[in-house]
Amino acid sequence: MTFSFTQVYPEIILPRILTSVETTFTAWNRDNKPLEFAFDTRPANRSVCKQPYLFYMAEVQFDESSKRLVSLYKRFQDVDKEKKKNYCWSNGLPPSKVQSIRVVSEPITRKFYTLPRRQCAKLMGIKDQVLNIYVGTCKPGELITAS
Repeated sequence: MTFSFTQVYPEIILPRILTSVETTFTAWNRDNKPLEFAFDTRPANRSVCKQPYLFYMAEVQFDESSKRLVSLYKRFQDVDKEKKKNYCWSNGLPPSKVQSIRVVSEPITRKFYTLPRRQCAKLMGIKDQVLNIYVGTCKPGELITAS
């Protein structure tokens, strides 16, 4: 059985940083120098407080009427327990407010396969402990918006 996780960082991370792979692995020769791999890597965050919250994919549906994909992610509680145990005081996604994330996304167009290959997210608010996010094509100058 495989699980799909999504990570939610307690702070805003720039897209160019996220495009580098986090080194949560070691090379076969145990040498972890930055140039050891044929791709860009970034060091793993050792601080539990700066590590992302994890949400696992619980459900995926295609809404025929709107022609959109709707995904539901549930909060992985073990990360919260670890942060609480280490006295992490973050304003990001308190368990009392967000237990799930619902993502509604537009179908991928041909433009997605050209660089830069990104889509933009619009935070639609929190209702009944569910954070609603809309993902679609970026408008000029847009990175992330909240309404």
